[in-house]
Amino acid sequence: MNKIKKFIIDILKHIIRKLDVFVQVEENKNPEIEVLSPIKSLEKDDEYLSLLEKAIRHTEVYNICISGDYGSGKSSIIESFKFKFPNFKCLNISLANFSDESLNNDESLLEKAIVKQLFYKTNHKKIPSSRFTKIRDISFKKVLFSSLIILLGFSPIIVFNFKYLNNILIEKFNELNTIIPF
Repeated sequence: MNKIKKFIIDILKHIIRKLDVFVQVEENKNPEIEVLSPIKSLEKDDEYLSLLEKAIRHTEVYNICISGDYGSGKSSIIESFKFKFPNFKCLNISLANFSDESLNNDESLLEKAIVKQLFYKTNHKKIPSSRFTKIRDISFKKVLFSSLIILLGFSPIIVFNFKYLNNILIEKFNELNTIIPF
């Protein structure tokens, strides 16, 4: 009984949320859209950018982590830094977890997430001995070229074998015709 009540309540909550959004849109025909994409030139966060530059220039710093809540401006700081200091090479690694499952702080899972992102951002030619393989895009030109090479390679075999097969079939048919006349 409780499951049914919970199910009905969840459905009603969903309907109310949809109606609420509909009412808000109807009341405000020109709603303002808040863009959440990173901003490349932040003036107010110069302090963050200078601290980030100091950390990168420090000889004993190898990894830098920027953490914060969703929408707190992490990506904007990174994009502003890339924009202001284009001479630095940056590699973004996200450890965001959007699943409803409880978070597991296991170090091996964290390492695996970092290695996976590094692996997929690296050219496969730079890591030929890796036991991991990446799915690579195969262009139409490569498929066409490979098909033509295979076709050209097999065409002499097919042409000569058909003549040879034809002769063998005629001989066998003649032998069969002598044994069993039609």
